[in-house]
This record gives sequence, C-alpha cells and structure tokens, in this order.
Amino acid sequence: MLAREIDLRLDLFLARYRERRPVSVARVRLWERLYLVTSVLHCWTKIQPRRLPGRMAALERQVDAPLQ
Repeated sequence: MLAREIDLRLDLFLARYRERRPVSVARVRLWERLYLVTSVLHCWTKIQPRRLPGRMAALERQVDAPLQ
C-alpha cells in the first residue's frame, strides 16, 4: 500500500473517530509515535529483522511530520 493511501485512510479514521469523541490531533500523533517506537524496539529485542525496515520507515515519516 502506498504511503499516501495509508495517510488518507488514517485521516478518514481520525475524522470519523472525532465525530464521536473529542480528541486532539496532536495527542493522536503522539500516541502513534510512541506505538511506532515500541514496535521498532520489539523488532530488535525479539530478533525480527524482516519487520524492522517498514517500521523504521513509518517511524521516520511520523517523526518528520508536525504534531498538529
């Protein structure tokens, strides 16, 4: 799946979620970053090198994006 398509799906999910429950975008992005850091750490500690490149790419992309 292309990164742009993933972004569009995530934006749609967040928009629908916000219709039901108020949540700040900055808070959601912060939680996403924490999840990705945990996921990368698990790749190292559980010796799963095949999963590492995709998760590192997602984390780098997320860190480069603004919180707002």
